[in-house]
Amino acid sequence: CLLVNNATIKASRVDIDDRYMDIDIVCVDIINLFAPVRIIVGYRSPGSDTDADAIIHTKKCIECLTSLCEVDASIVIVGDLNFPTINWSKLNFVVDNDRCSTLFSMFVKQFCFEQYVSEMTRDSPSCRSSLLDVVLCNDSFIVNVVAVNAPFSTSDHCSVNFNLTCQNQSVHLPAHEYRNFSDADWDGITIVLNACDWA
Repeated sequence: CLLVNNATIKASRVDIDDRYMDIDIVCVDIINLFAPVRIIVGYRSPGSDTDADAIIHTKKCIECLTSLCEVDASIVIVGDLNFPTINWSKLNFVVDNDRCSTLFSMFVKQFCFEQYVSEMTRDSPSCRSSLLDVVLCNDSFIVNVVAVNAPFSTSDHCSVNFNLTCQNQSVHLPAHEYRNFSDADWDGITIVLNACDWA
């Protein structure tokens, strides 16, 4: 997720509880707006919709998202959530704690999210086309111009571009500490990243 073409955006990282360290989620608040906006970016690895471990992980992911969504703000959730069986145009209301997709559908309905991506985002000759990447928002006035475009670099997923329309307000921010990345231990970072199993 990239915020581009706007030098006036002031964002603040939202700390996520350590018990969710195994969940691939980051969160920021856009803090210089008339009405607050929270952006959550997530990834959920593909897996069986009924696998016991996948259900446990999905419940934990929903618990984390719930903790981030219980704020007075417009919330945007974007990412590759790998729910190919969800019919976003007709979410079901069946309570079924034995399916990851149903659990996530119930979360979406609970927080009044709308899915703005309507085209397939993964088209592969080896498997059926799927809508795996989402732009969810609980405020129908801020997400617009959603477009599914060619994949970025070597990705097997299409890129999804969209605009957020928000009203700015001037805010005097207290002094913040900023990391000086020019002094980073790039060799150490490279060693750590090379040791990760990216498969």
